[in-house]
Amino acid sequence: MSGDAKTFVVTGATSGIGLALARALAPVAERVVIVGRNEARLHAGTEATRHEAVNLEIVPILADLGTLEGARSLAEQLDQLPRIDALIHNAGIMPAQRRCTPEGFEESFVTNHLAPFVLNHRLRARLIASAPSRVVQLSSGLALTVRVDLEGDPGGAGFEPVSTYARTKLWNLLATHDFAGELERSGVTVNAVHPGIVRTRLGEGAPGVPSAEARRGWLPPEVGARGPLHLATAPELARTTGRFFDQTREVAIHLEDDQAKAVVQRTFEALGQPHNAG
Repeated sequence: MSGDAKTFVVTGATSGIGLALARALAPVAERVVIVGRNEARLHAGTEATRHEAVNLEIVPILADLGTLEGARSLAEQLDQLPRIDALIHNAGIMPAQRRCTPEGFEESFVTNHLAPFVLNHRLRARLIASAPSRVVQLSSGLALTVRVDLEGDPGGAGFEPVSTYARTKLWNLLATHDFAGELERSGVTVNAVHPGIVRTRLGEGAPGVPSAEARRGWLPPEVGARGPLHLATAPELARTTGRFFDQTREVAIHLEDDQAKAVVQRTFEALGQPHNAG
């Protein structure tokens, strides 16, 4: 396939919204990069997506975004692509209990915030070279119900599954907001989307999270995929950036620029790297 093939990258693409999104992108893409951390599910997701379109190149990448090493390795692999038309951050977790990486980060802080942060900054040049291109961040309405703790959140201080998840998503949302400002007028748009209350495996077994039975009335993943699909492909959004969507509808939210910059600075410090190093 040619180097200018329209390329979409989806993380967490082996189940739930990610898999539904990869399959929905198949008819409009020429190349879909499917990222997952489970080899068996990655193979199954690849085959399921392959059935959605002919002449589609599928690039499966095994990567664990629960580690900084995994995020950095994925960034290196993605940077080898000829172009990236849309980088879609879907991977996310809600652990039942606090677990930390060897670096001392709570694991959902890594997957939900540090991994997309590292990918965005390490792929910044590739995204600009691919312009017009898009970054789509799956977010959560829960992010708007909490406050950040610049010192405590990275290590999971006061861990509780739902509120900790919400804080990691707020860090991510604030960093996404800042990244959109950084790339303004670069030809790269950066937007976030709440996919709705979707029936996925997120948070299964965690205290305070509804049971599988209680989730039966929630949206199916195929409906949850509509929002990120819209942000990744809709022609009318080609120049829309720095916005927040509830599914396919833009909604106004207020994010403090100073708080976003503080989150970005604290993130670079946590990564042990100077600003803009990624």
